[in-house]
Amino acid sequence: MRTRPRKSGWLIIAVLQLSACSHYRMPVAVLDTPEVGGADRVGRVEMLSIHSGVNLSDPGSLQKDGTTKLGMSVPLLMVGFTRSFSDKLEAGIRIQPSAPPVIRAKYQFVGLPEAKAERRGFSLAASAGGGLLFGNYFYILGQAALHGGYRIWQNHLFSLSPMFSFSSLSADTFTGTGILYGAALGYQYDWAALGWRIECAYARGTFATSVISGFYPSLMFIWKI
Repeated sequence: MRTRPRKSGWLIIAVLQLSACSHYRMPVAVLDTPEVGGADRVGRVEMLSIHSGVNLSDPGSLQKDGTTKLGMSVPLLMVGFTRSFSDKLEAGIRIQPSAPPVIRAKYQFVGLPEAKAERRGFSLAASAGGGLLFGNYFYILGQAALHGGYRIWQNHLFSLSPMFSFSSLSADTFTGTGILYGAALGYQYDWAALGWRIECAYARGTFATSVISGFYPSLMFIWKI
C-alpha cells in the first residue's frame, strides 16, 4: 500500500522535468525570506510558485550596440519543501521544469524565526543551493542570496535579497556558461498556516555571448506545517 505514494511522487517530478529535454530556463526568482521556519515547525511546503526566468533556448534579439539579449521565459511552475532544523537553520529542495532541481539551505544570523516573529522585527539570513540535470544534456545551476527584512506588522514581511547565480549548460545544439546578479524586492502575508509571497527581481548578466537584463516577477503560495 505504501508504494503508490512513492510512485506518484516520482511521477510528479518526472512531469515537472520533462520539458527540459527541449527547453532550458535559468530561474531568476529568489522567493525566500530572511526568516527560517523555526524549531517549533516541521517545515514549509511551497505548494505552487509561478515565476519568470531567462529562456536559454531562445536565440535572443539583436540590440543596437550589436549584442544579443536573451528574452524572458514563459511563466514557470515550481514546487518545493523546506525542513526546519532549528531556530537558525533550514534546508530543502525545489523542483522546477526546464531547470535542475535545487537542494538549498538557509541560515539566519539576526532576528527571530518565522514561528516566533514579532511586529517591528528585523531579520537577516543567507541562503545557497545548487542542482544538476542531465540526459542528452548537462545542466548545472548554483544560487546564493543575502536576505534582509522587516515586519512592519505581525503578518506583513517586507524583504530585500541581493542574489547571484551561476549556470553551465551543454546540450546538442549549444553550450554556454552564465553569470547572473541582481536583487529581489518581496512582500509576504501570513495567515495562520498559510501564506503567499510576491517578488520582483531585477537581474543582469551574461550567458555565453548573450546579455541578460530585466525585471522578473514571481508569486508563491505557502503551507506551513
